[in-house]
Amino acid sequence: MVAAFSSLSAATVRLDLSCGDFQLATQSGSDWVLSADFSGPPPVVTAAPNALEVKSPTSGSGRRQSWNVKVPSSAIEGLEIHASAGSGTADLAGATVTSVTAGGDAFDLTIDAGSATIGRVDVTMNAGRSRITLGSGPVTGSLSVNAGAIDLCVPTGSPLRIRLTDQLTFAHNLDDRALVKSGGTWTRSGTDPESVIDLTVDGAAASFTLDPQGGCR
Repeated sequence: MVAAFSSLSAATVRLDLSCGDFQLATQSGSDWVLSADFSGPPPVVTAAPNALEVKSPTSGSGRRQSWNVKVPSSAIEGLEIHASAGSGTADLAGATVTSVTAGGDAFDLTIDAGSATIGRVDVTMNAGRSRITLGSGPVTGSLSVNAGAIDLCVPTGSPLRIRLTDQLTFAHNLDDRALVKSGGTWTRSGTDPESVIDLTVDGAAASFTLDPQGGCR
């Protein structure tokens, strides 16, 4: 299944995937393209001038879907991901995105915004893993994980402000990354004062790793 859309302007992309994998990437030009492989019914696709939604079918539950989504880097305004039982990668290179929101259950999610501009990022994972690379800020948002892991990679020059709830079942490496703790807030100064990354982070039976060795891939 291949579907192309050329009439969309600045739009929010919504992916609602149950059992499967997706690859989302930006491209030049104005075309929006979905290529999908599936066992059973096809995904449900809804296109409007300001939104593109791809959703797993309600029938044929448990049958795997595989999506490849190409979006114009100049026209993606927001990204919303709801996914379970699989893996996915969103490469937002060159895009300016107001917000990225993601929720996953038993899912492995990679968000690469290292060469993008994002205003806000909110990610919640349950029994899964997320790997997030941010470009220069300012960026605000929240990261939450239950029974899983979150890896976060940030530019070396960006000041950091991370409000983190300490508990015995939530491991992190902020002290190893030379952040300074005051109350429940960890901070790091940077060379680019306009690019503050300001996040709330929490978890249980989980881990949060800032700038892991080898990156967030």
